[in-house]
Amino acid sequence: IIQAVLAWDPRCILASARLDGRLGYDGGGDSVGGGLAGLVKTLRHEHPGIAARFVDLGAELPAAEGAERLLLEWRDSLRPAADPLARYPAECGWNAHGRWTLALHEDGEHAGAPLPPLEAGELVLVTGGARGITAACVRALAAAVPAHFVLIGRTAATAEDPAWAHGAEAGAGLKAKALEHLRAHATAPTPRMVDEACRTVLAAREVRANLQALRELGAHVDYLPLDLGDGAATRAALQTLLDAHGRIGLLVHGAGALADRRIADKRPEDIEQVFAPKLDALLALLDGLDERPPQRVVLFSSTAGYAGNAGQADYAMANEAL
Repeated sequence: IIQAVLAWDPRCILASARLDGRLGYDGGGDSVGGGLAGLVKTLRHEHPGIAARFVDLGAELPAAEGAERLLLEWRDSLRPAADPLARYPAECGWNAHGRWTLALHEDGEHAGAPLPPLEAGELVLVTGGARGITAACVRALAAAVPAHFVLIGRTAATAEDPAWAHGAEAGAGLKAKALEHLRAHATAPTPRMVDEACRTVLAAREVRANLQALRELGAHVDYLPLDLGDGAATRAALQTLLDAHGRIGLLVHGAGALADRRIADKRPEDIEQVFAPKLDALLALLDGLDERPPQRVVLFSSTAGYAGNAGQADYAMANEAL
């Protein structure tokens, strides 16, 4: 719909959802619909000439009152601004008590109630924890608490590189080895096939390196290759884990994927690729752990959700919804 609207060269785009009237801070409402805020904030980066705003209308507001609030936001969004990206706010909420917005401030104290301290030996289940920023955070956690970590990832856990990649460093050397290997097994290898072969090797190397780093910190670590998009397989794997180790002390959901394209060029498969590991995977985990829920849950969001980022509308939406 947004792609079609952009073709009309609009002056203003308003997106609205029914959360709690305070941008989700009180809980309840259509949290997935709230992901529209991420779309709007990315739209402001990609099309700064369009006045774009997300409006959260509290569920208690009657339809007529909600319509009045949308008209107010429409008029306000069209006010002249020296810097279109500086238009404030990109998002706001209305409930029975009035209008709400968000503002950043420096604060050394955690605003919410602290999680119960993690104890040595507790079971920590981490999605996306064998690679990327989540892995770095897990290493820091393992250095502080010798817990039992179970890392879930989509990368196959291989003990070593395939024979063709042995001794090849990342970069031109590995690409040359991949091309040589593919030529021996394919009629006409494409650059995409070469890149994919290299990515597979490098991802497996990163997993092995991170697992080794955790073990060197004294942590007990297991790696579970699992597609969280497969609900039946996820439930079976979690049941086996719970039967073997008991309750999960901490669930860390850090899995994610990117498919960067500008809004005008986004494809349905891009959105599915990004939403699935962030949102569908969380629902699969919560479903599989419903009878014995974890004591603590930590979800990795992103500054892309808070501020938007050109090319990452779907990623911003998924993180906002999360």
